[in-house]
Amino acid sequence: METTQEGGLPILIPIYRAAIDKASFKISVVSDSEIRLDEKVHTYDLTPLELGLYSLLLDGKTYTLQLVERPKPNHLSLPTESLSSDGANSFLIGAGGRQYRVKVDDERSWLLRSFLSKVHPTTGTTTVRAPMPGLILRVEVKHGERVVQGQGLIVLEAMKMENEIRSLTAGTVKEIHVDVGKPVEKGEPLVTVSED
Repeated sequence: METTQEGGLPILIPIYRAAIDKASFKISVVSDSEIRLDEKVHTYDLTPLELGLYSLLLDGKTYTLQLVERPKPNHLSLPTESLSSDGANSFLIGAGGRQYRVKVDDERSWLLRSFLSKVHPTTGTTTVRAPMPGLILRVEVKHGERVVQGQGLIVLEAMKMENEIRSLTAGTVKEIHVDVGKPVEKGEPLVTVSED
């Protein structure tokens, strides 16, 4: 999301995705007192009370939140053991006598994961495709090499960040479709893995 500051220079506002159960929301901070949830702007104030407890004032209503479990640190490679099974930062929040699993992710990582989650093997081979345009920095496997699910295959530079693209399945590298230093477009095949 982009807005303009005084003098006409653009400011990029980070956009996040949050999911609670099956509901998901797009979130961006508008100001110190306003937050945008999907397309609606809400007033808010979040104040720490004591270790793990917070007071949230949202549109004039007060809520007490307890941070029961926070995400473990990670190194932004996808997916990682330190994140939830789908790769998002996962928090366990207590509110109103109930606990909620909240998954929060930045827009770039959410798009990357949503693209990868749509790739399903049907023929015993899986072709991992570029989730976004970028530049191939490293190829981490060789033709004929055995790989395990989650093993790094390619490092793709996109939006000035390194993204490790990992295998969706265990098997043998059947074909490498890219070369180091070459650009790729979204959806372009990277590596084909044959299940054994």
